[in-house]
Amino acid sequence: MNRFLKVLIAIAIVGCDSKPGPPSVLQEAELKNHVTLERADPIDPMSVLFTVHQDGRVTWKGKSLTPEEMAARAPRRTSEVNLTPILIDAAPDAPFHVVRDLLAVLTGKPGCVNFAFLVSTPHGPGELVFPMQAERGMGYHLYEGRSGEKHIGGTGTTKQIDMVVSAGKDGQIVVGEINLRVPCSEPEIYFPKAGERPEYMPKPPNYSWNGSHPPLGTWSLEMLKSFLARRDVLEHSPYIIFKITTQEHVSEVLRCLATLKLLSDIVVLPEIPAKH
Repeated sequence: MNRFLKVLIAIAIVGCDSKPGPPSVLQEAELKNHVTLERADPIDPMSVLFTVHQDGRVTWKGKSLTPEEMAARAPRRTSEVNLTPILIDAAPDAPFHVVRDLLAVLTGKPGCVNFAFLVSTPHGPGELVFPMQAERGMGYHLYEGRSGEKHIGGTGTTKQIDMVVSAGKDGQIVVGEINLRVPCSEPEIYFPKAGERPEYMPKPPNYSWNGSHPPLGTWSLEMLKSFLARRDVLEHSPYIIFKITTQEHVSEVLRCLATLKLLSDIVVLPEIPAKH
């Protein structure tokens, strides 16, 4: 075997043993600190990155972006939902409303539904996929990353258990409600008669599930898993509404979401209030 061929073989062996480098999109990240999680998904190399600062500025490569410039970086190319992967480089201590403002822009005219947050893990950087709803008719329409649409409710009158969960201190799971109702349903609007006294008006419906459960408040992951595994709960196809007030820190929201995503076969629907 000649010397030149030996060199080529050696290069090939080194190339096979070497690990792929980090996605080039990481070079655009401006923040040094990120939320640290035990595990995360690999970063989509095709991601469009936005940096969200604690003071609410949204930048790319150091330049502040207007809402129009944000939308231009992820244009909608079809009438369908926009699956362009969006990677958010967010300050952990920022109030979540600064992220809400970016989401409002990108879910508007661009129609983006594929969102993830840049996070740190003991094994290096990764992403936490953030589920996103899209308005596509009746019921809940949910997207996670590049996966297909998940649809809950919208047809029929079958009631399901919905658990309203929020993020507590350090990302704890706080259970606020356990309801049994038709998903995405709203009570009928009552129009009072002229002169009708408030005390005689119908009370709003109570959707609370009357089955047994631990007291509402802070639950551990094991408590939540145990509850969701019960036969009387499973027969009502439970799902979780992850209620975000936008006053929480980004770190609290992401840590709580990462914990909820450890639940197998349970849909987590983030609910974010609109900006007024």
